[in-house]
Amino acid sequence: MIRTSILCGVMLGALNTTSIFGQETKGIQPEARALMQKMTDFYKTLKSTQFSSTMTMNSPQFPMPMEQTSSIKLERPNKFVILSEASMMGGMDAASNGSEMSIGIPIFKIFTTTPAPKSFDAMVKAMDPEEFNPDAEQPDTATMLSQDPGLSFGLMLFSSNALEKMMADAADVSIVGDEEFGGVSATMLRFRSDDEMMADPMANVDIWISKGDKPWILGIRPDLSNMGGDPMMADMEMQITFKGWGKIEADASTFEFTGGEDWKKVDNLMEAAMTEAAAMQGAPMMAPDDQAMDFKEPDHPTLGMEAPDFSLQTLRTDKTVTLESLRGKVVVLDFWATWCGPCVAGLPTMQKVTDAFKDRGVVFYGIDLRESADKVQNFVDKKKWSFSVLLDQKGEVAKKYKVNGIPHSVVIGKDGKILNVHVGFGGAEALEKQLTEELEAALEAQPTTG
Repeated sequence: MIRTSILCGVMLGALNTTSIFGQETKGIQPEARALMQKMTDFYKTLKSTQFSSTMTMNSPQFPMPMEQTSSIKLERPNKFVILSEASMMGGMDAASNGSEMSIGIPIFKIFTTTPAPKSFDAMVKAMDPEEFNPDAEQPDTATMLSQDPGLSFGLMLFSSNALEKMMADAADVSIVGDEEFGGVSATMLRFRSDDEMMADPMANVDIWISKGDKPWILGIRPDLSNMGGDPMMADMEMQITFKGWGKIEADASTFEFTGGEDWKKVDNLMEAAMTEAAAMQGAPMMAPDDQAMDFKEPDHPTLGMEAPDFSLQTLRTDKTVTLESLRGKVVVLDFWATWCGPCVAGLPTMQKVTDAFKDRGVVFYGIDLRESADKVQNFVDKKKWSFSVLLDQKGEVAKKYKVNGIPHSVVIGKDGKILNVHVGFGGAEALEKQLTEELEAALEAQPTTG
């Protein structure tokens, strides 16, 4: 599951808390808003804090529950350290000492170092998919920070506008009641969006806040049932638990990166991780209880099958596009959403490569999942993207293509057969090389008959 949590960001990237909860707020209980205000104001009083974060995922498709635990320390204006503990999903170590920020992947013993953002606000902004800049010196570095929901949520709480970020997409916020969470007296709040096409799981979430004069965040439970044609996530239960909130005694070494002497410094962490993952293909990975897990991912079930036809409206016009009308061309589809950081990171490269093959009969469509046309249009305009976008507003096409995580790309041959399927984003350089090779092969292939 390393690819899911670290390399692809299929699940964790979907929980990028910089996009928590784009509708005008309504239906918000005054007492619920007051509690949120009290909680965010409390975090503004903290110079520093420490806590642990455990993300637990359960699904009928998993042989056992999956967990990722991290210990985290934060200090204003821009210092943090995160150490991954027992994990079945890889984990990440990172630190900012105020001048440099280092991010590493323990299982691969690799890390990268960049100048540290000047503030937690700057870090949160850099993690926002809308702010992703593929032309930056290391465009994937900030995206990696969002791969741990505990860290990204903590950074958001220490930003200057945490309340606004948490309430941005909330149509209804209510207090469900008082109950214990992890043995602590707490108040449970429920956030809901009234946008049926709001696929961001954090737009619909339950939150537990401890009672008393220290309203710590204790837990978050996203609703994954509306994940835009993603059957795996629709059946999944996920919860993020926070423990051990409190003050820290920091010294000069507290926020220094502590990767081992045998760790290797790399220029691009995402691409280096993909290279290491490829080398590990087929090797078993040990779970914390010493139960072996097979790292090798099976071929996607749609490979080789006739690509399902569809009829989808284009974003910029009232026209519809059908797959049947494209027969004889090589078609590239990329299922994505505005809230998905890895999707946003990969789309410029998808466009760059497919544009280079446009005169040879390759067409490219980015298929947005379950989001309103206005929201997608505003996002695309801001990014200045020019590729064609189709709107799968009910997620029906994604279901046909068995999309179980995004970004999900498909290469369809001239005969309508599915030639390649990839889930996730492994860095611009790796994607460009892979897609270029696949399109060359697709154009040279002789269509099959029958």
